[in-house]
Amino acid sequence: MNDTDALEPRAVWRIFAAINRIPRMSGHEAAVQEMLETRARGLGHGTKRDAVGNLLILVPATRGKEGAPAVLLQGHTDMVCEANAGTVHDFLKDPIIPVVRGEWVTASGTTLGADNAIGVAMALAAAEDPAVVHGPLEILLTVDEEVGLRGAAEVEPGFFSAQLGLNLDSEDETSVTVSCAGMQESKLTVRGAPSAVPAGWAVREVAVTGLVGGHSGIDIHKNHANAIRILARALLASDGGAGIRLVRIEGGNKRNAIPREARATIAVPAGRVAAVEAAAAALADS
Repeated sequence: MNDTDALEPRAVWRIFAAINRIPRMSGHEAAVQEMLETRARGLGHGTKRDAVGNLLILVPATRGKEGAPAVLLQGHTDMVCEANAGTVHDFLKDPIIPVVRGEWVTASGTTLGADNAIGVAMALAAAEDPAVVHGPLEILLTVDEEVGLRGAAEVEPGFFSAQLGLNLDSEDETSVTVSCAGMQESKLTVRGAPSAVPAGWAVREVAVTGLVGGHSGIDIHKNHANAIRILARALLASDGGAGIRLVRIEGGNKRNAIPREARATIAVPAGRVAAVEAAAAALADS
């Protein structure tokens, strides 16, 4: 039994569980889109795809509501794929394992993908549950949202006909957002001249792990620590005039996730190793 099987509304959580059984990294959504299309066709709903891979499900109105205006329900099928250090998970092969902890549904060592599987599940549940009375529905499931809104940006003109639309990719059940900020992406390249580690120098790794992380949009105001910034401060504090050299640095995985982990490999003059380690330890204690 899945941890979410007993949750209400059951129609929503059953669909959510079905989506989570299929890997859906951005750019690799064919399998989950096929499952959702097959499910819709099995219920007698019409479907169509566009060139970029977006799926549209056409749901007829409940009897007596045929004259109501069509409503578009939109969500996206990809997810942010992040795993905790030490968690072995292949986002191209492995299912997401949901875990219920009190009032929250989380995942076992990975992101849950509720962004936006829960929105997709709600749209499909509205179409499938006979208790939900509705006019004509057009359910638009877009691809590659997490890597620049590609699916939504490239929807073909005329792909859907509804004049009213609800995007189900939000955080608050009691709020409706009528507009939102855009996004900007920057790519910076810093080139340096590589050199060999001098003889007698020691090599050490400095790592920042175990932070909360979060979504760079909805959690940015919570002042969650950024592992890359902490690592940079640690390197500056550790140097202390020692003249350490950077061998390698890496941190974060996704452009829209606050980095939870970062690490650097540094070279330290032999006589300064103890001082550098002490400075890093002092920063960690603070």
